[in-house]
Amino acid sequence: MFYNHPDLTIKYEYVLPAPVDEVRRFFYDPRNLERVWPSQFRIRLLSDPTPLREGAEYRVTVRLFNQEFPAAFRIVQLNDLGSIHETHEFPIGKLWHSQRFEPASGSTKVREEFEVRGTPLKPVAELVLRRALDYRVDAIRSFFGVDVKPAFRDPFRIPLGLGNALSALMISLALVLAFIDLPWPLYPVGKFAAWFLLWFFTHDFMHWAVGELVGVKFSHYFLGISAMVKAPFFPSKLKPFVLALGIKIDRKRSTASDRGFAAMYFAGALASMVFPFAVPAVLLLRDPSDAVGLLLLAASIGNAAFSSYMSTKFGCIGRGLRSLRSGVGPAQRTKSSSGREDVNIQELRSQ
Repeated sequence: MFYNHPDLTIKYEYVLPAPVDEVRRFFYDPRNLERVWPSQFRIRLLSDPTPLREGAEYRVTVRLFNQEFPAAFRIVQLNDLGSIHETHEFPIGKLWHSQRFEPASGSTKVREEFEVRGTPLKPVAELVLRRALDYRVDAIRSFFGVDVKPAFRDPFRIPLGLGNALSALMISLALVLAFIDLPWPLYPVGKFAAWFLLWFFTHDFMHWAVGELVGVKFSHYFLGISAMVKAPFFPSKLKPFVLALGIKIDRKRSTASDRGFAAMYFAGALASMVFPFAVPAVLLLRDPSDAVGLLLLAASIGNAAFSSYMSTKFGCIGRGLRSLRSGVGPAQRTKSSSGREDVNIQELRSQ
């Protein structure tokens, strides 16, 4: 429809028990965006919430992979029977959306088509977008009185036990790779893999471990985009590729003091800065001239220096310092506009 070869096309056809005029008014009210998308996306309308009009552009924010991104949609075509709009500045590509309304014996048949082009992560985009749009359609039908309960299952949510087991397994594998002898060319590959695993998996595992000691509870792990992308100098086109593991705090069950929260925050940041030093330490204790060991030592020093700055500005060290200054103990709740508690630790893996 919009492109000869779209990267992804998703179509819907459903009936709403309401006349076309009522259905059209609902779809042409931009405030309803916030009503029908999953709350995890936290879509917020930034523009004046006037009814849609052809040629107008509306700005929103959307939360994808646990980071907020700006987006905008422009009304390309609008009439009594439907509309076409283009969403740009969208992290998973350019999204085109068409909708058509047809009278159907006092009800309205709605036909919708979504096309995505220029997405750098097609399988991920399809997985997330299809589930979100399925939820959206059910939410619209529910709004018009159809007996259906919208449900969104985050494909990147990882149960807490599984996340802990995976982290412990990867950390153990890293230590094995750090100590065992490997033939060339597996030697540098194995040692770099060990360094990466200690960098990636120790952060949130140490959040959990220290949290257990001080009274901070967690609900689940998740895969998201690193907080590194918040840096003003970070290229926008690269943001969807900087994936990181995260863990979500359950504040309702947490009993930690402000200092306990600070200790938990600091533990994760320090873990992913300190643990990678174990690999070059093992190699250089065996042979101080080991080129791989020297390279990994330089990488560890660079990681620690860069992460100290970034974590203080955008990550867990900054959160820990704020908790000491202002207090984020168990009595404080951070809630979304829907009233649900929503506190995440989504950090760049170089903290």
